[in-house]
Amino acid sequence: RVLGLPLTATADARGHFVLGGIPAGAHTLTIAYGNLPGLSLPITVTSNNTVNLNRAADTVHQRRWTVLVYMNADNDLEQFGMINMNEMEAVAAGDAVSVVVQMDRAAGFDATDGDWTGAKRFLIRYDDNVNTITSPVLEEIGEIDMGDPAALREFIAWGQSTFPAEHYLLIIWNHGSGWRGRTSSAPTRGVSFDDSSGAFIRTVDLPGAVQATPRLDVIAFDASLMQMLEIAYQMRDSCDFLVGSEESPPGHGYPYHYWLERLVARPTMTPRELGDTLATEMLRYYGTNSNITQSVLDMREVGGVAQAVDALGQALLAAAPAHSAALTDARDAAEHFAYIEYKDLYDYAARIRATVDDAQVRAATDGVMAAVERLVVTNVHGTQHPAAHGISIYVPAPQDYAISDTQYSALDFARDTVWDAWLAGQP
Repeated sequence: RVLGLPLTATADARGHFVLGGIPAGAHTLTIAYGNLPGLSLPITVTSNNTVNLNRAADTVHQRRWTVLVYMNADNDLEQFGMINMNEMEAVAAGDAVSVVVQMDRAAGFDATDGDWTGAKRFLIRYDDNVNTITSPVLEEIGEIDMGDPAALREFIAWGQSTFPAEHYLLIIWNHGSGWRGRTSSAPTRGVSFDDSSGAFIRTVDLPGAVQATPRLDVIAFDASLMQMLEIAYQMRDSCDFLVGSEESPPGHGYPYHYWLERLVARPTMTPRELGDTLATEMLRYYGTNSNITQSVLDMREVGGVAQAVDALGQALLAAAPAHSAALTDARDAAEHFAYIEYKDLYDYAARIRATVDDAQVRAATDGVMAAVERLVVTNVHGTQHPAAHGISIYVPAPQDYAISDTQYSALDFARDTVWDAWLAGQP
């Protein structure tokens, strides 16, 4: 009721929520979600005494960004999940930025906040307590499988419908192992390993897991080793920008208070600018004397890199018999990361160009390096990885590829290029 008058609520033909019975004039409308603080919108009611709430919100543009954090801490990273949540709470986000977290915890790792287990959804709110999570719980979900692609997809849909915004950032928080597994003896491929269920999101299932309407602007992996061409190509239609690491970063992961403070101070950031902020603040937090690698990929350019690598694979297959020693040396010497077979793509191509005296191979390596420069719009790295250029690729020794060829051939990248043939046929 407003001024003692009854209100009516209906949905128009387009599904927009219409509130009627409001006296004409200027008003402030507060919309509350449960017991949470409300969103205030200035509205002007004309002679028909109705207001379209969707249009009112669209006009004000109060929420520029919704940050969706899919925090699978149901494993040995749990303590860092508690740290990262408290970092988020250290930033006083306003109406322009909403941060929502779905966190699943494990039993027996960290007794913080009562050592609760299962999953909860939080709306991050500011506090000055660095040890205790005080943000309101929106939903108690209980034990779920955060390694199930459907669970991630449902979280994204819930977050977008509950906290609609102009732009969306999704952070996938967990262990990551690039396209392959955490151990060579158990060659699983993916991210978001849930120790309670033993499940994970496979690389081939990532596109379906992050499918969203509207499409996500930025996806960031707060996880190890995920900035690979094989993964970017699999996700080429999933977002505008992909942020991640070629290397395995410290367990603490992103410094949430660093980059979130900058976003809240300037919520008009574009998706490209927010990706840049995530990368640069990561290096600023850990320092240049580190193994940190972070890059931002323009996903419109992924297809071009795949085509260039396909051409390189064809040229290498033709040149291999005459240049086997040089190609082996280039593979062994190329910049690598936690897994020795994860090579920096640009550095690998550059080393081939420097040692293989073949015109077609050199033209193909030039094409790869140029394509990588278009793909990687931001690249930062510590001194421990001087030749990190922002995107890695799988280049194992031939005998090691034989162990994983079945799984690798399931990737879109393997189906659409001859790279798997090169991996099998290289010297």
